[in-house]
Amino acid sequence: MLGLIDKFNIKVLDESEKSIKLAMLYIENKIIPEKYLIDAIHISIATVNSMDMIISTNFQYIVKDKTRIFTNLINESLSYYPIKILSPKEIFKNDNI
Repeated sequence: MLGLIDKFNIKVLDESEKSIKLAMLYIENKIIPEKYLIDAIHISIATVNSMDMIISTNFQYIVKDKTRIFTNLINESLSYYPIKILSPKEIFKNDNI
């Protein structure tokens, strides 16, 4: 696995003050329950680091229309680019990359 990180120049993203604040906005706006803060942080880290998309199999709190729509409304209101939230199946089915 470590060899793949070097081979594909994979960047490890860590949480920051900005990403924690953004995650808390997702929770305050009831997009993601407080109990699942780690899911909110997952999305916010990707957003703050200008990732194009998140690919997830978490259908309970990440890959769902409510999350896709409302996280991006918050993101755009704070001048972040919208982020695509997709399942692996959607990637291969629709060629969304």
